[in-house]
Amino acid sequence: DLLMSGLNKENLQISGDGLKILNPTYVSDVIFGVVKASLGNYGGEIFILVNSEKVTVASFAKTVKLLAGSV
Repeated sequence: DLLMSGLNKENLQISGDGLKILNPTYVSDVIFGVVKASLGNYGGEIFILVNSEKVTVASFAKTVKLLAGSV
């Protein structure tokens, strides 16, 4: 919703205090991780396939506003 609102130059609405943590991850990175895990010999290990970079919803919204030039 934030991305679409930004692209449409609408006001961005954040639910809560905006401090929820996101780990933005490329789909291609997840696919690479799944393929690597399925082809390797990992003996039942658990993998968490997310980016280690953490951003808050508020900082993500600010970036969307800057890039989209929205209000």
